[in-house]
Amino acid sequence: MAIQFLERDLEDIIFNAPQDKLQERGLDIAYDVIKRQVNLGSYGIADMVTFDYFNLETFGEKSLIITVYELKKGNINVQALMQAAKYVKGIQRILERTLNIKNTRIEYKICLVGCELDYSGGFLLLTDLIDCLEMYTYRYDFDGISFEFRNEFINSIENMPDGISDYAKDIFSTLIDQTNGRRK
Repeated sequence: MAIQFLERDLEDIIFNAPQDKLQERGLDIAYDVIKRQVNLGSYGIADMVTFDYFNLETFGEKSLIITVYELKKGNINVQALMQAAKYVKGIQRILERTLNIKNTRIEYKICLVGCELDYSGGFLLLTDLIDCLEMYTYRYDFDGISFEFRNEFINSIENMPDGISDYAKDIFSTLIDQTNGRRK
């Protein structure tokens, strides 16, 4: 009999597990405060939101990193990305209206977690343009849950989707080689 695994189960695991255990299992998560089922009014209800606060006294500045987690039982796709972006916008609007935060730099991030990546269309090419985005796939088996960081798409010619011409792959490969050469 197959195990029935729901989005709520995924949310329960991430919410209740200690950060270090999640990190051991592949999910790079760090926060001061974590909230689940965050009601953002007309923007919807975010699965989970984390808040990580840093006091950078040397620079006279404080930093707040707010990460919106969109959890999917199925594939991570453009709809999941857009849903998370809507939640980020909702949090931005709420903070603008309710808080007077001076000398605080706020950084917003999106973390998508699902069982697979959607390789159709240009979704993964789109995700490469978004610096504040992380994606993880999960696997649930007899050892429990494990996560795999999945933002490697654009950095490897092997991950190019079918249907892209050899000419485009050659150009892409040259760009990767040039970029990697600059990183050394």
